[in-house]
Amino acid sequence: MGLVSWMYLNLRVDVYSGTGTQYRSLQTPSRYLLSYYYYYWLYSILYFLVQYRILSTKYFNNFADDK
Repeated sequence: MGLVSWMYLNLRVDVYSGTGTQYRSLQTPSRYLLSYYYYYWLYSILYFLVQYRILSTKYFNNFADDK
């Protein structure tokens, strides 16, 4: 199940549930799940940028030495 459909299903359950306790218990996992995906996405982007910068720097240094 995708993240969006999982969040939609939790939202529908929260709307139809009557008590605040159920609402809080259902919202807590989604908050932690979103936090996990956000930090994983941020780490992936930063890792890619660092690797690209290192590779491009090596490439351009070798290219400049050849001339």
